[in-house]
Amino acid sequence: MTKQNDTSVLWEDVQNRKAAKKKRQNQVAGIILMALTAWFIYAMINSSRPRSTPKRSAPVATRRPTLTPTPIFEMVTYAIPKKGSFDVTMTNAQGGTEQHTVKGKWEETFPAPHGAFVYLSAQADKYGGTTVQIWLNGELVRESDCTGEYCIASASGRVP
Repeated sequence: MTKQNDTSVLWEDVQNRKAAKKKRQNQVAGIILMALTAWFIYAMINSSRPRSTPKRSAPVATRRPTLTPTPIFEMVTYAIPKKGSFDVTMTNAQGGTEQHTVKGKWEETFPAPHGAFVYLSAQADKYGGTTVQIWLNGELVRESDCTGEYCIASASGRVP
């Protein structure tokens, strides 16, 4: 081998060793980072737990009040009780607007949060009127009628 080849072989060997050393350093850094992350998660979970159990006195016979949870949602039902063909526009369960063409009697029920806006309208076909209804938990809360060709009945409100 010539001196030039010896130097280039040594240079490649030095470069390979540097790359291997850098790779080991990155692996060690990754392991340390994972260990620190695990320790942090463990510390966060255990920081909310009490360090010691407080001493308790003898139990006193008291009756705790029964709490009735308030429902987060109310059941809303849109209805068109008359037979016919209608173009329906409504506010859906996600608060968006939907449009459908329905035939015959129609009904849709969904959960709605308190304060949600509800809206239903129906345009009748050329053969006559229609009625729209909004029910809340089985109780009729809004109703609207229209008569005549292509008339529109609409009802709206907020879930209390």
